[in-house]
Amino acid sequence: GMGPLKPYLLFDNTPQINFILQQMILEYYQGQQYSQQVLYAKLIELWSLFARQQTEKFAQNEHNIPEDVTKILSYLCTHYATTNLSETAKQFGYSSNYLSQYLQRYTGYCYSDLIYNLKMQNATSYLIHSNFSLEEISERLGYSDVNYFRKIFKKKFGISPRAYRNQHKSNA
Repeated sequence: GMGPLKPYLLFDNTPQINFILQQMILEYYQGQQYSQQVLYAKLIELWSLFARQQTEKFAQNEHNIPEDVTKILSYLCTHYATTNLSETAKQFGYSSNYLSQYLQRYTGYCYSDLIYNLKMQNATSYLIHSNFSLEEISERLGYSDVNYFRKIFKKKFGISPRAYRNQHKSNA
């Protein structure tokens, strides 16, 4: 099976990609008029080639994640605050044990870690992009105790939710 999901993508350095990178370097150091716009255009071209390459790699990959894993992950993204392992397993017709091992095999994370990561991801999003109070955010994430939410947030990010919001709101 596949290992844990990696936080990076690998690209093949094709002659086309290499050529664009060389053009970008030249453009940058020549510093002519409109070089910023030319660099943006080259960057878009580069990312488009990267995206095309990833799409081709994904299509060739026989080890694609099974469709039901994708459906389960999609379900968790929507119901992370209210569901639990046995409820999710029942929803997809699996035993709790099997579902947990199945997700671990394809994502590299056990069920509770997936839920925790989804909650923390959504917590950061709520903190930056909403004006909800910590109590409201905690509730939306499925935590009945706001102090517990504060504690686990700080454990993960090394900073309190309020400090995180203040730090990131000014940059948003």
